[in-house]
Amino acid sequence: MKKINFNFAVSNFAVLLAAAFLSFSGIAAHVATAADNAWADYINSGKTFYVIFDAATFDDSGWQGAKDPMGTLKAGETYTVVYNPATTNWAVTGYNEGTGGSLSFGYKTTSPKDGKLNLWGRVYAFNASGEVVDSAYGLVGHLSKTAKPQSVYPIKELGSCKSEADCKSYCDNQNNISACVSYGEKNGLLTKEQAEQSKKFADVLKGEGPGQCNSKASCEAFCSDLKNIDSCLSFAEKHDLIPAGALKEAKQVAQALKSGATMPGGCKNKESCSNYCAVSTHAEECLGFAEKAGFVSAEEASLARKVLPLINSGESPGGCKTKAECQKYCDNDSNTTECLNFAEKAGLISPEDAAIAKKVGGKGPGGCRSKDTCDAFCNNLGNQEVCFQFAKEHDIIPSDKLKEIEDGMGRMRAGLKQSPKEVIQCLKDNFGENVIGQIESGKFMPGPEMGAKIKDCFEKNMGKMVEQLQGALNQAPPETVACLEKGLGESGELEKIKAGEAPKPEQGDVLRKCFENMRVEGMKKFQEGLGQMPEEARACIEEKLGKDKVSAIERGEDVEIGPEIGQVMQGCAGTIKESALKMMEDRLSGAPPEIRDCIKSKIGDVSKMTSAPSNIQEIIAGCMANFKPNIPASFKPENIPEGLKPGDIPNGEDFKIPSGNFGPSSGEGSAPSAGVAPAADCSLFASVPSCSYVPEAARDMCEKCKGD
Repeated sequence: MKKINFNFAVSNFAVLLAAAFLSFSGIAAHVATAADNAWADYINSGKTFYVIFDAATFDDSGWQGAKDPMGTLKAGETYTVVYNPATTNWAVTGYNEGTGGSLSFGYKTTSPKDGKLNLWGRVYAFNASGEVVDSAYGLVGHLSKTAKPQSVYPIKELGSCKSEADCKSYCDNQNNISACVSYGEKNGLLTKEQAEQSKKFADVLKGEGPGQCNSKASCEAFCSDLKNIDSCLSFAEKHDLIPAGALKEAKQVAQALKSGATMPGGCKNKESCSNYCAVSTHAEECLGFAEKAGFVSAEEASLARKVLPLINSGESPGGCKTKAECQKYCDNDSNTTECLNFAEKAGLISPEDAAIAKKVGGKGPGGCRSKDTCDAFCNNLGNQEVCFQFAKEHDIIPSDKLKEIEDGMGRMRAGLKQSPKEVIQCLKDNFGENVIGQIESGKFMPGPEMGAKIKDCFEKNMGKMVEQLQGALNQAPPETVACLEKGLGESGELEKIKAGEAPKPEQGDVLRKCFENMRVEGMKKFQEGLGQMPEEARACIEEKLGKDKVSAIERGEDVEIGPEIGQVMQGCAGTIKESALKMMEDRLSGAPPEIRDCIKSKIGDVSKMTSAPSNIQEIIAGCMANFKPNIPASFKPENIPEGLKPGDIPNGEDFKIPSGNFGPSSGEGSAPSAGVAPAADCSLFASVPSCSYVPEAARDMCEKCKGD
């Protein structure tokens, strides 16, 4: 939503130019006056102060009877006064002839900001020097921050002046400014800041100011002439007279004049420029100067020129003439439609934006009324859901754009698990540590500024993301592939993604779900494999992953691991195969020669093999079944060696690398589970009187044949 902004209404140029002129009369006042009226600020702060009457007595004790607070203000007496700015009351305590000096009353008239005091109903003026003046009798006393008078004549520090007038005459001499400032600061008549500023201006009061001015009148006269702007600006900058912003604008005016620009209507100072530019027919001239001086950009000037004719013709909202008037009028909700129609007619907003603004009544989520304030509100993480729902409810976001946003977030949720750590860290750096959980839960809907940051995080790391996604797809086990094919639906969609084609928005959640199942199952198989793998294989994995992480996985903890574990498992595959072959060779060495020869005839020399056959147990069982031991009848069963057990030799598939999103299996082919043997030949045991005479390795088959 755009708020109607009349930055360049006619009279506003007068204000702009006036500010740029540094308020020349203000410079002169600063130069000519060593200190502002600090007493007004002191009194208005609510601090206790004292009024010392030097030369007058006012007896009003009888007015309206004894209950009336007005009393005697007596020469030579000190009165304690406290002003309460919240209630505007004056509390006065001191000598009162009619009441014995015990009264203290407040009044709600006059203000210290106006340079006025209210003492028991009588109003006095005071000035920067702390002098108290009565409108009828003139100087009657002075202010003090302590109860005792501090100006005791003669004052040695001020040339031993003997009276108020004598001291004033002394301090009016520019050669005595330092002594007078020091005395004023020491006795609380000037603040530290005022004293420092006054000392800086000592050179001014000695006639060393701009154009050698040495008084308010002379400095104001000199600096009010634009031809003296450079010297006045230099002096103002040297003494920190003007805020940085105003100083910058003043220098822009000076530069524009040097470049050949002329002041609108030949105005010379703040007042004359303000008066000239307040006339609507002078708006274009004033706008031209403002543009040359750099107060407005070309774009802003263009907008202003669209508005000015409408204002001049009386077509502005409510007939407003200035920025302040128009802003006030358009801040009223009942005027929203009128203001939006004007903004659209003036070309300040597009018809589309105007339609949206009218639809929501000129207010966005959180009550925002302009593009900047609405962007600021919606870029706050805590306001995302409010802004998104507001946009949906008011149809601010087109349906296709809305679907694009929702699909994009779904796609991002799907890719987070496969995202490089650099992407995750970039998101956390921009949106906080909790952003990943918010995205995965579907509660994160980015505002305008957030969307650009998210896009930047992914684009900077797109190469790594594609690489890791392809790696995860290529490592997917059959059950994950089946999940993806079922979820993606159309035949060939998975192959397209594997080939590098970007997933469609609606495929994002399918990928995320299948990969999550793959991760969980892969973790489960990895846990099971850890307990079965040889020591050498485990040591290899612990070295590459870290012993603590492997132990945590074994305990069933939710350890964050990604595709990199597949590379680890593949790297350790050689160690696993070597361990399997060594185990098989060791176990076969204890078998009878006939069985070893049988096995060798089927698989070759074990010592020269690169991997164990997947059906090794089946082969061993077959060789044992064909082995007919010659057992003497007199030989005792307990003396028969046990021989070789098929289960002692692991199948090749027992050494597969656990599958999942860690990486592919290292085993080859498909084999029955460990311990599965071929059908037994019962004729082998026909002549055996009892299965107890059969070696333990074949006893199970014997018992099945004889039914023992």
